Amino acid sequence: MLRLDRILFKYYPIAWIAGLSLFYFHIIVILQSIKTLNRKNIKIVPTEIVPIILYISIYLFSLAFNSYGSPLDRIIASAYNLSFWVLGVLTVLVLYHNREEIDYNSLKRGAELLLIIIFISALLCLTGSYNEIKFDSLLAKAINVNSMPQLIVDSTVLKVFTSDWFDGGSSVRNAILSPYATATAAVSIMLFTIITLKSNVKSLEFTIWALITLICVISTFSRLLVALYLLHLLVLYSSELKRSLKIYLIMIFATLCILTFPMLLKAWSEINNLRSGSSAIRFLAYEATYEKAMAENPIFGLGVKDRGVFFIPLGSHSTFLGAFLKTGIFGLLFLITYSVLIIFRFSLEFLRTEVNRCKVRLISILMVMTTFWIFEDIDAAQLLSVCYFFMLGLYTTKREIQ
Repeated sequence: MLRLDRILFKYYPIAWIAGLSLFYFHIIVILQSIKTLNRKNIKIVPTEIVPIILYISIYLFSLAFNSYGSPLDRIIASAYNLSFWVLGVLTVLVLYHNREEIDYNSLKRGAELLLIIIFISALLCLTGSYNEIKFDSLLAKAINVNSMPQLIVDSTVLKVFTSDWFDGGSSVRNAILSPYATATAAVSIMLFTIITLKSNVKSLEFTIWALITLICVISTFSRLLVALYLLHLLVLYSSELKRSLKIYLIMIFATLCILTFPMLLKAWSEINNLRSGSSAIRFLAYEATYEKAMAENPIFGLGVKDRGVFFIPLGSHSTFLGAFLKTGIFGLLFLITYSVLIIFRFSLEFLRTEVNRCKVRLISILMVMTTFWIFEDIDAAQLLSVCYFFMLGLYTTKREIQ
């Protein structure tokens, strides 16, 4: 029987090699939605996704009415990105209204398979002398995809290692199972959370998977994700403490951040300079995105991401800025509302006297990955997007995770 918890991750490597990742998740989620949802229960939605549904409505409106005159490939790309927000909502609703218990063992095995694949690639990336490695999927071998929109190329010409500039020289980053390396890092952290959802932080199993994940994240050379992963681990360890100790820990952490802010700022500047070229292009793109949105349609946005003069589309590398470009102030406000709601939920779960281990770990990773939205796209990589909304669905589900 088709179930998200049993097959979502398990067969993804096959779909990736075949070049079917472009619509693999669409097929699974839509079929599961047809099986699970009906007219009655689809009207009952968890509070957490209400702002996202409103964001989708603005996105659809802007794409339909404000994208006139944009290149066809940009309209297709924007519609494809929108589809992952829709799939995300459907994933949450399927898990929320699921009549059966979550099959955690099957889910865990699927997550372990993906993380082990990323780990093996990470070891090769960190210990070998490789250049960029990419190859055609089975679909790309069957048809010529070079003349097709970039999103099709990214999903069918598979990247294992991607070239980048780090520490002043050419290097490679681990990008297996994703279109780009940062997405691989984010996926690794979410897979780790699924695998250790019920594990004690003091257990050997938790420690081993934590180290494996750290190696995976480091191999992507993503500064942001290394910091977010360490923050996530800090939350997981501190969540096992008594409530009074948590409050003291928060106070100490906040005080240390204030006192050491100048040093942290200097350290961040030095780290940022290691890849100053890519950082400079990113912030120039941010500035151009803001100026274009403000000049053309700051209320409802443009519906699409224009490529402009950069090799990356305007609005890329920031979910929030991309939302502002595509959906204007209204769409951005709905995403900010969702983010504030996630932070509020995290505060409630983290400071409970009787902590639900699964709930606090899920809301922790949701908070961390929502922070990720500031500097990266959540809807640009298939596995990344579905992983995020699957975690949200697990958090909101009314069923026990067995």
